[in-house]
Amino acid sequence: MFHWQDLGAGGDGFGKVYKITPKNLHGGGGNEVFACKVIRQPRNIEINTERDALLKLSKGRHPNIVDVIDTWIEQEKFASTCYIQMEMCDGDLHEYLQERYVQDHEPLTAAEIWNIFRQIMTGIEYIHSQGMVHRDLKPKNSNSPTSPQ
Repeated sequence: MFHWQDLGAGGDGFGKVYKITPKNLHGGGGNEVFACKVIRQPRNIEINTERDALLKLSKGRHPNIVDVIDTWIEQEKFASTCYIQMEMCDGDLHEYLQERYVQDHEPLTAAEIWNIFRQIMTGIEYIHSQGMVHRDLKPKNSNSPTSPQ
């Protein structure tokens, strides 16, 4: 059994994202946490496209692309639901910028801006090298920045 927590992400036509934590039937929960993107479409719409793209991108093990753990599709009479289990990220760029500018009132330095830009562009470069386009690039869909490598 699992506890599903709505992260408020998605719901914009590309699916909804949940934080998943295992529930232990004997009290307590497991310590493995992951994200699950749920895409629900009418049955006559091809749902495998995003699933296949994420699987292909994840196989490359790029540091700026989220790892896919598992995927599955459940078919119902009038709808198909695709579940994409992914690593749980520490936050997104939108949260990071909100914290820096709204809560801390501490603007990013030029070096920090270029580091974030480099990480995003490296991920996009990899996506394009695989013959794909992101289609929904925004701060909520970008991981919280890491230190320069």
